[in-house]
Amino acid sequence: MFVLGHLGIGERLCRPWIRPYSLKAFWLGALLPDLLDKTTYYSLCWTTGLSRAALPVIHGTRSFGHTAIFLACCAGLELRKKSPFTQALTWGVISHLILDALSDQLIHFPQLPLLTYLPLLWPLSGDFPVSPHSDLAHHLLSANRPFFLVTELIGGILLFWRTRGSTTSI
Repeated sequence: MFVLGHLGIGERLCRPWIRPYSLKAFWLGALLPDLLDKTTYYSLCWTTGLSRAALPVIHGTRSFGHTAIFLACCAGLELRKKSPFTQALTWGVISHLILDALSDQLIHFPQLPLLTYLPLLWPLSGDFPVSPHSDLAHHLLSANRPFFLVTELIGGILLFWRTRGSTTSI
């Protein structure tokens, strides 16, 4: 899933648990796992000249930011601070991980049970999953697949309706 899907669909899923004035914190949380992991992976690729399985430990764009450990850190921060910002941020991360697990179940690993979403269970699951993308350009071009186009369209529509002040549900 790409940006609009994570923002729009994620917000709709978590709306009961986030306050309207915490929306920016939710959006940050909804994008944070990808901001951390994609930046890390593609920076390693560019600086080492290696990619995918040739890289040690981090073999793709779903690593530390997509783990239960990272989610536990966010939840721990929320429990300590008890602020609307940290609560919304944590719900954003939760929505991101749920949406990624569902998209992986449908697209990349349909043969695996949902509870075996590989990065989430790291380090119990062994290595991080190997990226299906050879480079950033290939990754961006995967956005033309029907699943991603539909989720981006739905996310964009939900965000548009939100900015129009509509309370109409899909």
